Amino acid sequence: MNVHAPVVTSRSFSATRSRLRTLSLADAASAATFSVVVSLALRPVADPDSFWHLATGRWIWRNRTIPTTDPFSWTAPGRSWVAHEWLTEAIWYPVHRLSGWTGLVLLSALVILLALICVWRTARVLGGSPIAASGLVLLASLASLHTWGVRPQMITFALMATVTLWTVKAWTIRLHEAPEQARKARRRLWWVPAMMVPWANAHGGYIFGIALLGAFATGITADHVLSQRFERYRLQRAGANGATDYALLRTSWLVLLATTAATLINPHGIGGLIYPFTYLGDNASTRYVAEWFAPDFSNPQFWPFAGFLLLGALTLVRLRHRLPLFAFFQLSAFAFLAVQSVRNITQFVATAVPWIALALRRNPRPVASDQGKPLPSGAQIVHLLVSVGAIVSLAGLALPQAGAQRIERSHQAIFPTEAVAWMQNNPSPKVLNQYDWGGYLTWHAEDIPVAVDGRPDMYGDAFMDRHISIWHARKGWKDRLDADGYNRVFGAPTQPIVKKLRATPGWKVVFEDDLAVVFDRAS
Repeated sequence: MNVHAPVVTSRSFSATRSRLRTLSLADAASAATFSVVVSLALRPVADPDSFWHLATGRWIWRNRTIPTTDPFSWTAPGRSWVAHEWLTEAIWYPVHRLSGWTGLVLLSALVILLALICVWRTARVLGGSPIAASGLVLLASLASLHTWGVRPQMITFALMATVTLWTVKAWTIRLHEAPEQARKARRRLWWVPAMMVPWANAHGGYIFGIALLGAFATGITADHVLSQRFERYRLQRAGANGATDYALLRTSWLVLLATTAATLINPHGIGGLIYPFTYLGDNASTRYVAEWFAPDFSNPQFWPFAGFLLLGALTLVRLRHRLPLFAFFQLSAFAFLAVQSVRNITQFVATAVPWIALALRRNPRPVASDQGKPLPSGAQIVHLLVSVGAIVSLAGLALPQAGAQRIERSHQAIFPTEAVAWMQNNPSPKVLNQYDWGGYLTWHAEDIPVAVDGRPDMYGDAFMDRHISIWHARKGWKDRLDADGYNRVFGAPTQPIVKKLRATPGWKVVFEDDLAVVFDRAS
């Protein structure tokens, strides 16, 4: 018999009851905030890469191994491929088998929710008010919304937010002379190397986790060195940094080394570790894939991000004598990456929200979050009803968006469902497909090898340059089309090559609807 079980239950109930007695209107607003987050995250699948990720998961389960060469195209069969997201894909496929796209949408929404809960919690750990933290979470949601979806990079968003929470907590708690809590916070950092093993096999963004830890270790070390060497620096930042915590210094570097070593536990070894660096510089991904482009601030969807950048700049000014160097390194680095590439906006908001929340305080010093005071029973009930009402009403509005029929209708509106069905019944070798339809074709018509899909890193820069030159009907496109032996072209009516082929002898339209046109080479 477990004699301790009643005690644990009693404590848990007592803690819950105590929390409900201090449930403020700000807490109700926070509950409403996260309801809005979920409603924004429950959106139909529109990312074409989701399909080839699912196809990879199907391949993994059928073959009981992880692919190391390309299994999907006829243009690059057997070419070396670092399937760095294999763990995500292996999870997605059975989820889809059990619950369809609805299950994947709900799973992705849960990951996004957990990410933003961690962001909110980090702001509170630093002493940001619940209202400021909630407002910034909403702004962060709007700033990063266009990157959300059934995508492996949502895992990086959640784990980045988790690492940020744990490092900030370890740094903040030591300021309040709580040795036992500080030890617990330091020990929690040792979960990061263990977490890195699945992260490194789920998404290439694990490199941001290493960067986050590297900035943390370097920053607190630099703060210590500068405080030792320069009295003015020590006096200016005494309230913000407190006494040097040598145990935290030592732990941060050891955790960084262990975390880096943990990334080697992947099917590709050192190849998996260095893979994210292949995206640096000028390459096919940064040239042709929209999410690698810099944000276009003339587009209204990037205005919330512009607001975030402005708040980040104001934070650096307001906290200039109180901001620890690790936070300065992180904010500066991730702001630069976000300005360089749309897909990095989530990394920036995950690290920026807590410090912006701190800067919004009247006295912006890192402090432990305030505990709520007991409220009158009437206020408790009202605030609880507001919280529950917000959650239930927004869930009622958002959940239908994740319904199977709603998702299927959205697919039919943006993807070439009829054309792919026709091609399955009328096969032809050597298809030249539109880039963002390759994954859809692979998932729905696995017997039709594609010319290209959403893996430009695997196809290589030379192939992608040639593909784009043909697809956009640039000078010499027809000679390249003939030389590469394409027998069928499959794309949207608005695409340059589709317009050209309508007037090109030797090609005929064999299928056409509002979304897609299929051309065959005349025999």
